[in-house]
Amino acid sequence: MLTDFFLTSNSLDRSEREARVLVVEDEFIIASAIQRSLLRLGYSIHGVCNSSADLENQFMDSLPDIILMDIELEGQDSGIDAAESLREKYDIPVVFISGLREEEVIRRVPESMPFGFVAKPFTDHQLRMALSIALYKARSEARIRSQEIQIQQLLENMNQGYCLLDDRGYIRYVNRKILRTLGTEENRLKGQDARKFVSDAEIFFRIFRSEHAGPIRLPRGICPEPFHAVIAYDRVHIPCYIIPQCIIDEQTSILQGCFLSILNLNNLEGKTSGNMIE
Repeated sequence: MLTDFFLTSNSLDRSEREARVLVVEDEFIIASAIQRSLLRLGYSIHGVCNSSADLENQFMDSLPDIILMDIELEGQDSGIDAAESLREKYDIPVVFISGLREEEVIRRVPESMPFGFVAKPFTDHQLRMALSIALYKARSEARIRSQEIQIQQLLENMNQGYCLLDDRGYIRYVNRKILRTLGTEENRLKGQDARKFVSDAEIFFRIFRSEHAGPIRLPRGICPEPFHAVIAYDRVHIPCYIIPQCIIDEQTSILQGCFLSILNLNNLEGKTSGNMIE
């Protein structure tokens, strides 16, 4: 049949064929059926275990790429509890399988941040779709995390101050340049109102004021003008030139935060236009 053709291993791309699936199912007959389905689809089976207690043993030599886990397992821990633990320790994507329909279980599923859900009984096609979407989502998140790490490393090693404010004007992130200049640690600045440290910038901070409770909406395309200010902290006063960039949700125009590029004017003394930017 044409449907069977698309369910063969040839229908999987290379990343899916190389994906190792760990099956966590405490009913032998169902576990065997799942294994047969995975093999028909062309996936590689990393292992099979019947309880959350056996999970750690499966990770002795290598980690699976994805876990197909029953919500109800033998022992005290449910599949949901096990998934939450795995997410914290190993950051492995989990797809739940279950025949349960109880509302309390369904409500708990999103808390463990699963990458998918398959209801019993399921077909090969439904299993393939759940695994394909989960693997794609996991790869996408890994790329985003890698890009975020690269950007943070770039910001950390630049000889210019960078600061990220949230939608209230509170500090979310500062790079090493600012910390070294002020002689402080990130945990002492993070979560603090930026107004406490940046003076002569009242015009800029007006964008964080809202007459009504709730999110702040800004006109599309708004870009606050660069401004001069003084950063004051623990007897340190530094004249700066600050270039702000608002972070606004494209769909709703709601203010998400603000990114500040901070240039220490003291560092410009004696420099020419050719060596102003290091």
